[in-house]
This record gives sequence, structure tokens and C-alpha cells, in this order.
Amino acid sequence: MNKSKLNLLVTAFLVIAFAFAAGVSVAASEKSGGVSPDAALSALKAGNARYVAGKSRHPNQNSARRKETAEKGQNPIAAVIGCADSRVPVEMLFDQGVGDVFAVRVAGNVSAPDEIGSVEYAVEHLGTPMIVILGHSKCGAVTAAVKGGELPGSIGQLVEHIKPAVEEAKRKNPGVDGDALVQPAIEANVRQAISDLMSKSAIVREAVKHGKLKVAGALYDIATGKVTWLDEKKEAAKEAGKEKHSGIEIDAAIKKLKQGNARFLAGGKRANTSKARRAETAKGQKPFAVVLGCSDSRVPAEAIFDQGIGDLFIVRVAGNVCATNEIGSVEYAVEHLGVPVVLVMGHTKCGAVTAAVSGAGLPGSIGQLVSNIMPAVEEAKMAKPDAKGDALIAASIEANVLRSMEEMLRKSAIVRESVKEGKARVIGAIYDIESGKIAWIGDHPKQESLLAAAE
Repeated sequence: MNKSKLNLLVTAFLVIAFAFAAGVSVAASEKSGGVSPDAALSALKAGNARYVAGKSRHPNQNSARRKETAEKGQNPIAAVIGCADSRVPVEMLFDQGVGDVFAVRVAGNVSAPDEIGSVEYAVEHLGTPMIVILGHSKCGAVTAAVKGGELPGSIGQLVEHIKPAVEEAKRKNPGVDGDALVQPAIEANVRQAISDLMSKSAIVREAVKHGKLKVAGALYDIATGKVTWLDEKKEAAKEAGKEKHSGIEIDAAIKKLKQGNARFLAGGKRANTSKARRAETAKGQKPFAVVLGCSDSRVPAEAIFDQGIGDLFIVRVAGNVCATNEIGSVEYAVEHLGVPVVLVMGHTKCGAVTAAVSGAGLPGSIGQLVSNIMPAVEEAKMAKPDAKGDALIAASIEANVLRSMEEMLRKSAIVRESVKEGKARVIGAIYDIESGKIAWIGDHPKQESLLAAAE
């Protein structure tokens, strides 16, 4: 067998492996429901129009939809790289439901290896036809980059990705500085993220080249709820505001999460997404919890916990891994917003974990992303040596949650100190994509030793 045929067979195997890992057929993964890039963009625009008008339909959020996507897999119409900011609930502002949006959320909506790998998975293996880089008004991460100065922990490394955008904004707006520079920098940061994605991902470039994919930038106004697309006329810039923490106690925050999930299971809805709430949070966000979850479109955190605008600071990346950008995002929430609860949430039938269990080599940034999960798979094998197939995947999903919790506590002095002082708590959970129920893991079993560890 010659080398070209061998490479073709390996590629075919990888596509099939990932399709099964995501719970979809190969045909479904290639078509993503048959939605074209233009149709996907139109659906997002129509959804945002409904949201702004207060006429959201809240589609695809019932038990039937959970069952459908659990059994047949996800076919998201779009992948969105957005900010972790609790005032930017991606599924809500586009009025989409379970299985509709593959969401990658990290402070400052940057395009680094983990974020690019997550998007490549959506494009390559789910056939997602649309990528949106979504910035937002009053972005704390961009504001920090504009103000400059030394930042603690991993926050500084995260903000480094944004600094080139700030310099570009200065170049295009000579004489503008301080708060007035924030909005131009926010737009420049979206364009920077698009440039980074296109320059670093051959998978994305090829999909765009062949007309299978559209990449667009957009800006979300946290006060009006409106999404303005960068190829359309932009609204006047808003000044960045000072953000404040909620002041809620740890136990009360966890109770709110549990009560919200109970409402979600019962089909109830109390989440505040009103115009008044948007106006209120435009003055500053006060999230009561951080959720580090997977980008999987069947895991919309705000819907799962029935929370609204400004309630949850969301960090989403395929496989809910905890690397530098994710840690930096969480540190921002803990250090600057005073968020008392950090929830690391895995989910059943996780494609990224399944890919790690398969052990197959993966192309592009996907392989780098999955390498973060491999230690958890090895731990699961050691803990349950007889586990195979689905049993090993389930064990690895739980081990991966614990691994991310461990990485958070081990690498972040900011988070460790907050936990030590009783200001914050790091807990784990696993979401069942079919039942909609959360299985709570609680604290890491080795938390005491992790808190005592040196940086």
C-alpha cells in the first residue's frame, strides 16, 4: 500500500471515529443538518431580532430535544467564540436551544490553540457551516489590556493575546486613549481573533475556500441586546463601566444552581433576559458563579441552570479542559468580580473525551486540545482497569472533570488563596445530555493537599 492511500485510510478512520464520538453518523456530521452558511447566519440574525424585541421563542430546550440530541448527536448551525462574561449568554442572545450552537467561551473571546481546536472540531467533524467571533461592549478583558499594567496569575498571559488589537486600535484612532479607546479596541480584538483563526487553522481556511463555511465578526451590546455585524453599520461606541461582584454567599450560589437545574428539568423558566436586565447589567456584571464547561452545543449552561443575563460567567472549550486561557478567565471572575463558586462541568457522551479514549492521532489544533485530556484517560484506566468502551468513556469524563479542577487549584494561586480564605469554592459536576440532570461531584477529593501545594 503506498503512502497516499495509507494517509487517506487514516483520515477516513479519524472522521468516522470522531463522528461516533460525537454520537452522530458520518452523513450527519458532513451536512450539519443541511444548513448553508447563509442560512445559518440568517437564523442567528433572526434569533437576535426576536431577543431584542422581547419575543424569544426559546426553541429546542425540552426533554424531547435533549433525548433527540443525546441519541442522534449534535448538528449545531454555528460555532461561536465569545467572551466568558456573564452578560453575554450566547444561546439566549441568538434565541437558540440545545444542539444549536457550539459555544467556545473564554475571557476576551481570543483565538488561541484551545479555542481554535474547539472550532476545528465543529467544522471538521460536525460540519458546522458558520463561525462567529463575538465581542461585546464593556469587555473587562479588553479594558484591562487598554489600561495596561501588570496583571496577576494567568490573567496576564490571557491579556497578551489582546494587546496587538489595542495597538491596532491606537494606530487607527490617534490621540484616543483611556475609556474612549476601549470600544475601538473591542472591535479590533474581534478582527484580531478572526485573523488568528484564519492564519493558524488550515482546516478553517480550506472549509471557507470551498464554500462550506463562513467566518464573521460581530459585536454584542450588553445594554440593548443587539448584535451588530462587522460588515454592517456599527452603532456608537459605549464607554466601559466598572464591574462589581454579587456578594452572594457560596452555599447560596450553589443552591441557586441546583434550583435552576430543577426548574430546567421541570420545564419551568425564570431566567431574566429582559430589556431592563440588559440595562441594569450594562452598568456592571455581578455573576454568582463561573462555569467551565464544554463547547458541545447540547450543553447550554444558562439554559441548564435557568439563569439569565449577568448571572453566570461562562468559560467553554471542547472537553472542558483547564489550560492557561481558561484559568485566566476564571481568575478574572474570582479576582475582579468576586465570584464565589467555580463549577467545572463535564457531560455525558463528550466527543473530546471519547476521542482521547480512542487514542487516535488528530489533525491541527484538535490534537493539542485532546492531549490535555489524555492524563485523565490514563487515570481512569488505572482506577478502573476492567472498564472498556462506554464504561471507560464515562470514567474518563469524570476523571477529566477532576483533572481540570486539579489544574485550576494547582496552577492558580489566585483561586487557591480564595478557596483557602473561604471566599470561593471549586466544585465539579457532570451533566446528562439526555435527562438534563446534573450529577454533583462536589470538592476535589485531594483538595486539601492541592491547596497546600506551591505554585
